[in-house]
Amino acid sequence: LKGFQPYRGPSWASKIPSPDGIGSKSNDSGEWNVFYLFLHDMKFEENCAKCPETVRLIEEIVPRHYVHAFFSAVTTSTHILKHHGPTNKKLRLHVPLIGVEGSRMRVGTETRSLERGKVYVFDDSFEHEAWHDGSDTRVILIVDFWHPDLSTEEVKLLTLLQNARMRAERFLAERDEDKDNFYSIIETSKDILQSNDWWTVNEKDLA
Repeated sequence: LKGFQPYRGPSWASKIPSPDGIGSKSNDSGEWNVFYLFLHDMKFEENCAKCPETVRLIEEIVPRHYVHAFFSAVTTSTHILKHHGPTNKKLRLHVPLIGVEGSRMRVGTETRSLERGKVYVFDDSFEHEAWHDGSDTRVILIVDFWHPDLSTEEVKLLTLLQNARMRAERFLAERDEDKDNFYSIIETSKDILQSNDWWTVNEKDLA
């Protein structure tokens, strides 16, 4: 399971400090670990090499991929706090893969129990939160893509602006002595998980 790391954000992103002092947590119970494929215009080459077919599908089939995709894994009794994304210029796709029984998600005022293999698409600029009460580790593939209401020219312009902003953020992150930024925290969190004790999977889910 090398490649998974705890989901963490800067200290200002949540009121829940991490127990090891690296950033903050977005879940107030259970464990939330992630396996990044693409994030903030970065491709996680080592992780992508472990699941080439998934990466191929994302790059070739997902319409106007936002360069943001990862596997989200939560343990039993996990609650992901209510939160919302920074923009409505993209939509988010969820594909529940394994350990789905006992999982619920709320987007806005609507709450749904998740089903394995069923695709869910929503605007993550709306407030949302999630619960997992099942006995197995729940894994979901999450992929973002540009909002279909945007024209190709609009996407090109927004991509140019977004890439410039991210280059500036990386530049500032390299000079942040406190390392309290997304880029530094993602890098520091890579080696936190030293065992697979959090991973519980029913064999029938792997069939």
